[in-house]
Formats: sequence, structure tokens, C-alpha cells
Amino acid sequence: MIRSLRRVFVWGCQHGFTILAVFLVVGYSLSLLKPGPAQADEAVDILKSVALSDVAMEDKLCALEELKEKGSAAARAALVEIAEKAELRVAMAACAQLGRVKSSDSKGDLKGLLEDGGNRIEVRLAAATGIATHWKDSGDISYLEGKCSGNTKLSAHLTEVKSRVYGK
Repeated sequence: MIRSLRRVFVWGCQHGFTILAVFLVVGYSLSLLKPGPAQADEAVDILKSVALSDVAMEDKLCALEELKEKGSAAARAALVEIAEKAELRVAMAACAQLGRVKSSDSKGDLKGLLEDGGNRIEVRLAAATGIATHWKDSGDISYLEGKCSGNTKLSAHLTEVKSRVYGK
């Protein structure tokens, strides 16, 4: 019995560093794996609930930043939902984060927020600003003018945005 324990101890001393190195490499490699879709959607749901909850404004803005970093379709959908449902400052920040994603899908999301007459005017203003500021596409001027023409606040805001962004 003692000889068996001695052999195990000697073998462990000889190969201990190798075993430890294998455990460290495997553990580190597992941490590099990206989360699966179910885990990613769960994380998006948690971040969305934080942004829509009664926590401190700093926590809400951090949640919006994390959603922007994810950049997935679920994260963009969560940002759109936050822009439609959250308190005003958080909703406008969600529009800004959608603009910072700078993808054609996020631009489409901002256009949807701008075109939806049921949204608050401030959210529509933030969506228009996001489109103009983050893409600076001169083709968007006519689009924005068409969508803002029926509303005096949107038209006045667009005039200011055009002068600052496009120099017109």
C-alpha cells in the first residue's frame, strides 16, 4: 500500500508540471469559445431588461453599449425595442448606439424608427440625426427631407443637421 502511494507521488512529481500546463491550456481555450446562440440571446435579454428597468442611468447606458458591441440581429432588435419603450434619454441613446453600429441593417432600423409616426418626436429626431451623422451619405439628404417634410420640428432639426453634417 505504501509502495503504491509512493509510486503515485513520484509519478505526480515527475509529470505534475505537464498536467498543470494541460489544465491551464484547456481552461484558457474554453474561455475563448464564443457563446452559443441561446447564451447570446439570453445575454441580450438581460441587457435589454437592464436598459428598461429602474436602475441608475449609468447602468442603462452601459447595457446599451454592450448591446452595440454585440451587433447581432437580436441586439439590434433589442435596441429598437428600447428606443420605442424606454424613457426618453435612454431611447435617444439607443438610437445613437444603433447609428454607431454602422451596418446597413442598423441604418434600416433607424429608418424604421424615423418613419414610425407612433414614436415620440424626440426618438424620430435622434433616428434622423443618427442616419445623417454616422453615414454622412449625400443620398440620404433627399430621403430625410422626404420623411421630415410633414413635421415642423423634424424639418427644423433636419435643417440644422444638414448645416452641421453636410455643410449645406
